Amino acid sequence: MSTAGPDRSWDVRAWITGTGTASATPAGTARTDRSGHFRLRPTQQPGPDEAFYVTATPAGQPGAFTTLAAVSPAIPGRLTVNERTTVATGYAMAQFLDGTSIAGRAPGVRGAAMMAANLADPVSGRLGTTLTSPPNGSATSTLGAFISLTNALAACTSGADGCGALRSATTTPLSGRPANLIESMAHMAKSPEHDPAGLFGVALRRPVNPGGLPLPPVAWTLALRFDGGGGLLSGPGNFVVGSDGDIWVNSNYEFNADPRTPVCGSKYLFRFAPDGKLRGGRPITGGGLSGAGYGITRDHGGNIWVANFGFAAPAPGCPANLQPPHNSMSKFSPQGQALSPASGFTRGAMDWPQGMTTDRNGSIWAANCASNSLTVYPGGDPSRARNIKVGVEQPFHVVDNGRALFVSGLESSSIAMLDLDGRPLRAPITGPHVDNPLGLATDARGNVWIANSGVITMPCPDRPTGTGSFGSVSALDPAGKRLVGPLRGGGSPSRGASPPTVTATSGWATSPASASPSSAVRTPRPARPASAPATRSRPTSPATSSTASPGARDSPWTPRAMCGSPTIGKRSRSRPTPAACRSSPSSARPHPSH
Repeated sequence: MSTAGPDRSWDVRAWITGTGTASATPAGTARTDRSGHFRLRPTQQPGPDEAFYVTATPAGQPGAFTTLAAVSPAIPGRLTVNERTTVATGYAMAQFLDGTSIAGRAPGVRGAAMMAANLADPVSGRLGTTLTSPPNGSATSTLGAFISLTNALAACTSGADGCGALRSATTTPLSGRPANLIESMAHMAKSPEHDPAGLFGVALRRPVNPGGLPLPPVAWTLALRFDGGGGLLSGPGNFVVGSDGDIWVNSNYEFNADPRTPVCGSKYLFRFAPDGKLRGGRPITGGGLSGAGYGITRDHGGNIWVANFGFAAPAPGCPANLQPPHNSMSKFSPQGQALSPASGFTRGAMDWPQGMTTDRNGSIWAANCASNSLTVYPGGDPSRARNIKVGVEQPFHVVDNGRALFVSGLESSSIAMLDLDGRPLRAPITGPHVDNPLGLATDARGNVWIANSGVITMPCPDRPTGTGSFGSVSALDPAGKRLVGPLRGGGSPSRGASPPTVTATSGWATSPASASPSSAVRTPRPARPASAPATRSRPTSPATSSTASPGARDSPWTPRAMCGSPTIGKRSRSRPTPAACRSSPSSARPHPSH
């Protein structure tokens, strides 16, 4: 035990969790001496899908608010419990925590324990290596935010007044009043936007750890970047969570340290362990990978499918003989072995394919942006491939909500609703809640959530033009009726920004723009430069770029009319000419897939 408070004795309890039972299993107890040292001999060992954690409360005060914790995927020979490990435990275990009990199904809990170690080392109690090292460290605000949170806990471990202030600042409408320090951090993980200034004020009460934030943040979000070691990942398009908790990320482009350098399409698929480390130390190749875009899905057997949109800079940036096709899918086993041929699976008239899904019957679907159609492999069998006209223009993503298939139409600003045979169940859904829709997601109730870009166009291969609006989020009920939206604000991307892809179950996100071309978590980028084609054209391959540098690159994700393009039936809005439209370099490489 090592806290900012006075020397005292602590009661330490050990637990094993991750088996899916309603509560954790006790694994031993100990009491520290007044200097904080303790010796605990665990009565059980965690299994391969489980994790080990300890809680510590002031001696003789069970249920005290001043309860700290540390978590580890295995039992270490030495364990430190302090404010840092408590922040890491609260954030990583937020969705599994109830009071001081951590419980959940494999592989979630163990994966979260692995991620916690990136924030704070459970052995030494010091800041985690991932948190303090590139592409994190001083390159992002996460390190400063984490240190400020540890100072907020130090205000409580040092005195009762600090505990009262911390408890008040972390009482949220979503989660209520925290019962202990671990829950206070879990509450902020779930509601990071809640009263940032209030919690910042608590952190200033006891700033024992230097390096905290100088000003209150917009939200207490702790985001870590992962790049596979650097020099490989460029333009992460989308991801899917594997059956073992790994994160599979498709990649748009070859890596180049200078993001202004035109390059060809990536031939890599990245598999990250739950702690963010690249499995095997290298990306996966083969199976026909060629400039993958947004499309990636996991089938019922745990296999990973990728749609090869064919991102690449136009010739001569990417030589003509290296230009990728735009007509294939790739398939990989759960272990990463290529199961598709060297040219990928090409049946089903795929045509610049983007989003994918696996339906409830195990069929694989891909949205063909260029031909306004879907390709389906019934039961995952390419020999039975079918191509189905979908009734929307530039279909981008497809999901199955358990009742129907929903397909977003980017250019037509509409959503198709189909049965599992591809037959329309109704006319396409339109309205103010459907505005240049990109990604779709379903929740446990079968509602369908829509990421409306409002401004983005895409060359597949034709790029439409028009007047843009604003990004928003909307939702449909399971029957396709408007449930909520359009919702704006709350961190939504601004005009000209590329919306991130997120998942609520894993906490991972990919976004194409960043000061670094290889980060797996990125920030919005500005509009494309004026040198890029603004009207309909038929490029050999979409011209885009993989990182944010204002006015530096062309993007297939081009905001409508940001550089004075004519309208195509969208409502007109006046706005100043962006700097990116006033000047730009003559050569550019394409921007990643969202």
